[in-house]
Amino acid sequence: QGLIDVYRKLSWDYRTNNPCRLGKRIIIENLLYRWSNGRVTLDCSGREALDDLVRPFYLLEGRNVPDFRSSIGAQYGEFIGNGDNVGKLLEGEYFTVRGYQKGTVHIVFKRPDLVEKLNDIIARHYPGSLPPRV
Repeated sequence: QGLIDVYRKLSWDYRTNNPCRLGKRIIIENLLYRWSNGRVTLDCSGREALDDLVRPFYLLEGRNVPDFRSSIGAQYGEFIGNGDNVGKLLEGEYFTVRGYQKGTVHIVFKRPDLVEKLNDIIARHYPGSLPPRV
């Protein structure tokens, strides 16, 4: 369900966000919280969104999902919380994460084979929304 929630929240205003399928990369709006002093942080909902996105990758490989304290959400929260890592890349196991001052986060997937399986999951949840494979 977490994957579907992240998919539904994607803004189709970005060229990389395809309303028909997950591609090589996605952009998630308002994942980072911008404080009035200019500081950018990742709040609990942002951590949960990253964890929701990575969870199916682990499940598709038959691996245990990491505890939330060591998950990609926790790692990125700590990474971005250092203050000088805005715009810098965090390498995760299944995707890279880069956050920007305006609050968007760019995610580039490392495993296209698993992304195709995720697209199959989305297609089962939204019949007819994804085009058939060629």
